[in-house]
Amino acid sequence: MISRDDPIWSMCVSNLPSWSGVGPESLSTSRMLGMSNTVMGVVLSDPDLIAQGVGPSKVILRIFPEKTNRTADRKREQAVFTYLSKAGKGVKMLYSCPEFRIEEFFDGGKLLVEELHDMKLMKKIARVLCDYNKDEGLLDILVQFDAKVPFAQRVIDEWQPMLRDEFESYERSVHTEEAINILKRVKYMTTPEFEKEYRELLKGLSKSEVVASHCDIHEMNILRSNDHKRVMLIDYEYASPNYRAIDIATLLMETTIDYTYPVFPYVSRSEKAKWSEEELNYFVSCYLEREAALKGEDAEKYVESERAALVYEVRKAEPLVAAMWAMWSLLLINWEQFDETKDWNLEYAQMRFDMFEEYKELSLIHICRCRRYAVCRSRWSPYH
Repeated sequence: MISRDDPIWSMCVSNLPSWSGVGPESLSTSRMLGMSNTVMGVVLSDPDLIAQGVGPSKVILRIFPEKTNRTADRKREQAVFTYLSKAGKGVKMLYSCPEFRIEEFFDGGKLLVEELHDMKLMKKIARVLCDYNKDEGLLDILVQFDAKVPFAQRVIDEWQPMLRDEFESYERSVHTEEAINILKRVKYMTTPEFEKEYRELLKGLSKSEVVASHCDIHEMNILRSNDHKRVMLIDYEYASPNYRAIDIATLLMETTIDYTYPVFPYVSRSEKAKWSEEELNYFVSCYLEREAALKGEDAEKYVESERAALVYEVRKAEPLVAAMWAMWSLLLINWEQFDETKDWNLEYAQMRFDMFEEYKELSLIHICRCRRYAVCRSRWSPYH
């Protein structure tokens, strides 16, 4: 139950016509997990009102922070959310303003990282992701904000200069030996050598198709309905034009990261949990099968002709994805109020930077494997 002084009550009853006469005593709230925004579940708990047909009985209230995240564009996120809502491809928007948004309550939940290995679920995610990537209307919206410059390129053009300009202030803000050592390690991302490495990796994707990319796909940004029939992508803060392999590479790497770790820094990583070669090929095949359907082409022939090339692109994209989120994590730290015992971003930046260092070496090995796989790809097929 909430009070009449609670802004949550006024936000909801003032902007949901069917709730206009609902008193605060008839509502209950629960805090839901949200990394960038305050996300509240608001429930109409009065059974008499529900019996009278007052609805919806549940909504999501998303309250945006006063300070804008400089690595994301809220206007772009709102444009994407509105488009997908109207097209019936996302959560329905009930009300929106610059300070908050009221959304339909999706009768389901976010995935657990181990569920990303479920083959039936992988197939659904692959198809939903392909539909998202290939949505021309969505790409038209994203191009209005970013032309058609891939997000992976904008990261090095925009984020690295910010890191370089601010890094001295970062170093003045840390005092423990552990934090100092982390900064010494990740400082490499401010150097010309890192920029050269990153841009060389980008060249490997220069011929890849640019699509409407989610850019931040992981288990917590995927909803599944309770009846397991519907899968939906959420949280579009970083939606941008990007190379088609980036989203798949992001999801591949996210299979190694658990964001529900119970102790600081609240994330853990296990390379043993990463998709196997067979799982990656299966996901890519499901993605391409959906792409073939959208193009009206024969699915089996299309998958066989395109799979090795897309897997090759994914392996090239892995170190880029790791570097992006390492830089992102540093840029999100509020160094004026930095607390080394509570702020997980510095630890997360180190973890992502370690992944970059590992994957830029491994990508060469995987690319060689992909070339061999292209020669003998007929030995494995999801249709056999």
